[in-house]
Amino acid sequence: MAQNDTQRLAAVIGSHICRELRRLGETHDWLASQIQRERATVGFYVNGLRLPPVNVLVRISKALGNARGSVDWLLGIPTPGLSEGARRVAEMYDAATEDITHSMMESQMSALLEAEARLKSQIPRPAP
Repeated sequence: MAQNDTQRLAAVIGSHICRELRRLGETHDWLASQIQRERATVGFYVNGLRLPPVNVLVRISKALGNARGSVDWLLGIPTPGLSEGARRVAEMYDAATEDITHSMMESQMSALLEAEARLKSQIPRPAP
């Protein structure tokens, strides 16, 4: 992934985190405690200065209310065809099926970690 793509993705994720924190009335300190990171690190994520690792994206998603930990909405991937009512039903279903989805999250996490490793291998390393 090119540097500009990484910066754009970090900015998208940061803006979505910021919007959700405002909606929930929560702070960077609160999110930091939820995802077990330093407040300054959360500030970097929110301001789009750092791209969170995949496992942290899942924690952020769960902390901000997505029971399954899906990171699609953080990445700016729309869910086509879902009305507000259908989205609420889906969220209630997610909350009711958290135990079932735990094993699904593990397989999703594995796939995301593999994707992250592939992306990292494409980042050019500076010459010594």
